[in-house]
Amino acid sequence: MSEATGSVSERLHALDLVRSGALLLGIVFHAALPFLPDYELWLLMDSQRSEPVSWLSFTLHSFRMATFFLLAGYFGRMMLQRKGTGGFVKDRAKRVFAPLVVFWLPVLVLYILALGFAVWMGAVPTPETPPPPPSLTVEAWPLTHLWFLWVLTLIYVLTLLLRGAIAVVDRNGRFRAGIDKVLDELVRFPFVLPVLLAVPVGFLLQHHAGWAEWWGIPTPDIGLIPNAAAFFSFALAFWTGWLVHRLSDGFAPLAKLWALYLPVALVLTVICLHLAETPSFAPQFGEDRKLVFASLYGLLVWLWSFGLIGAALRFIRKESPKIRYLADSSYWLYIIHLPILVALEAVVAKWAIPAEIKLVLVVGAGMGFMLLTYHWLVRSTWLGAWLNGRRRPRKIESV
Repeated sequence: MSEATGSVSERLHALDLVRSGALLLGIVFHAALPFLPDYELWLLMDSQRSEPVSWLSFTLHSFRMATFFLLAGYFGRMMLQRKGTGGFVKDRAKRVFAPLVVFWLPVLVLYILALGFAVWMGAVPTPETPPPPPSLTVEAWPLTHLWFLWVLTLIYVLTLLLRGAIAVVDRNGRFRAGIDKVLDELVRFPFVLPVLLAVPVGFLLQHHAGWAEWWGIPTPDIGLIPNAAAFFSFALAFWTGWLVHRLSDGFAPLAKLWALYLPVALVLTVICLHLAETPSFAPQFGEDRKLVFASLYGLLVWLWSFGLIGAALRFIRKESPKIRYLADSSYWLYIIHLPILVALEAVVAKWAIPAEIKLVLVVGAGMGFMLLTYHWLVRSTWLGAWLNGRRRPRKIESV
């Protein structure tokens, strides 16, 4: 193992931090929505708007969930290898599906209460008639920001079915060995794997009915049957991570490629922002421009994901207790964050200060409060054991 990539334990620590960071960046993304310019896209929109905040939102949204699913696949196969199929199913049901079932209703109720608080604060106009209750049908089920747990559950089920079918067809393992050999070369060779993966994502986006281009991969937060563009894009990310775990060096070759991937990802992001111009939930492009945008967007998704993973593998050499603590808290923070952000945004909505400062205040205050709940209610309790696999001491562990 080269010095640049470090030991296996260091690699796993770096990858886990990227996975946790993807969730934490989702909190920043949601906190930024009230400040996006030129469009009333959120129930609570701030009096101050910001182009730079919209650029940040666009960038974070382009890669955060793809990166999360990519590493969920990597760690998912690792767990399967350690615990076997039965242990894997039991663990995923406990730590992914059960939290969705348990927390969905409380989070939805708290979100509605937070919106009521926003109305009381004058941050949201008082509706003339009460809004209708959520429609609890297969097509319209409001999964909220917890949709990723449902999609991840579906991908787990499909992955196990495919794995069983492939094991029957490929009894001698030659097909899988051939895939491993090809993928091992693709991970090492610059740009080829991101380009290949960008093709199906771009195709899915281009053919998604009513695709709102600015928002990239359409979030499957409504309905129990995810839209095809989101489901297969995130499943592709998951399966890529799953297959990379089969390789002897895993993602380690990316530690030498991050400096190529991230600058190109940034350039493509600037180009896509120029093409998309403004946030909108309506399609903005004709077919030719949509094809160009979808192709570039599909590529930047993977370049950001692989580049950030490579940078983590290159520069994270040892475990930091404080960063480890934040990573441990990320699951809980993401589950509870949305109602808290809405309440805080209602407080600052009419303040006559720049949107960028408001965003920092909302994220800082929200993270501070949520970390307190994690520290005292989750970390060393049965909740922590449930969500994170084991109870952890409240005191930040020293190395």
